[in-house]
Amino acid sequence: MDGFAIQLQTRTPDFLIDISLDAGNELIALLGRQGSGKTVILRAIAGVYEPQFGIIEIGDRMVFSTVQGINIPPTDRRVGWIPNASALFPNQPVYDNVAFALQKQESLPEPALRQRVLEVLDMLQFGGQQSQLPSTLNDEELQRVCFARALVIDPDILLLDNPFEGLDMATRRKVRQEFMSLREAVAVPALIATDDLEEAYEMATRIALIDHGRILQFDRPRTIVMRPANRQVANLTLSVNIGQGMVVEAVEGGVMVQTRLGRLRAAGIYSLGLDVDTVIRPEHIQVLRPGDEEYSDNILTGTLVDARRNGDLYDLRFEPDTGGEPLQISVSDLAFRELRIQPSEPCMVRFPPQAIHLMALLPDNESPSGLEIGED
Repeated sequence: MDGFAIQLQTRTPDFLIDISLDAGNELIALLGRQGSGKTVILRAIAGVYEPQFGIIEIGDRMVFSTVQGINIPPTDRRVGWIPNASALFPNQPVYDNVAFALQKQESLPEPALRQRVLEVLDMLQFGGQQSQLPSTLNDEELQRVCFARALVIDPDILLLDNPFEGLDMATRRKVRQEFMSLREAVAVPALIATDDLEEAYEMATRIALIDHGRILQFDRPRTIVMRPANRQVANLTLSVNIGQGMVVEAVEGGVMVQTRLGRLRAAGIYSLGLDVDTVIRPEHIQVLRPGDEEYSDNILTGTLVDARRNGDLYDLRFEPDTGGEPLQISVSDLAFRELRIQPSEPCMVRFPPQAIHLMALLPDNESPSGLEIGED
């Protein structure tokens, strides 16, 4: 197997972790709020936490199985652990910080150990700084030492537990890009635990969205954001314009959904009478100009109550005549200027049928707060 597979059940003081995850040679993000169980999962893979039940397979090796009675020690699992820079030994030079990981894993003669450490430092363009103390390095260099310490053991998998926490935004993005290039070069699977949606979206091949020890959705980043499985996923990924409705009619190419905004046409096939949650991305709402009368479906009249510039975009708030919470809309700077509509003016908006995403209805008490995007 080229990748990893885990199936775990274990009770923490707060909840039961019950997950199953199978991945190839890719970078998977465990995305969830602090305390959702991400670190416990990483620690179980590394072998420093023993779950009550399950299996862990890395590559073609079974490293843990409660059924078969297998529990390979952490030093024999060939797991590269990448923490944030605070885990480095402050009073030891770069060379000793990197060599420490190899000394824990293997009993190598000093010449072989030194050769391996210097090979990894050279790969990271760090050969000339092996004698420096961590206090003399900048944040980017410190994180590269963490990379070196994980790679020096020639790992079968890389585990990252919020490794970029505490870095400023510019450094964070630069180090992320450097790690992704590095992982492709060494060609091993990786699993990163993060509470940063932007980080997971940018880095991961797929995202496992986790909450209270269970995976709510395991998909490609764009799918999780654009087509959340349910309201809980939508809330955690900071979706807006979330409502409720009922499928009331089948029409060509889709269904009609009765919502507080009125009857809306949505793409897809759904059962009549089905109660659903709805979500509409802000960038998928069209603000109509005079003369756009060719549209006939999913049109709302109302008032533009706010327009705020956000970089190259404008964030708009539209208050429909049907009442309820204002809708959030995102348009480009050019599109907003062409609209020539100012706050407090009446206007019309339209939802393309394919922009209305229908989700499985969840109870009202399953509405967690969202994750932070790009929090630094």
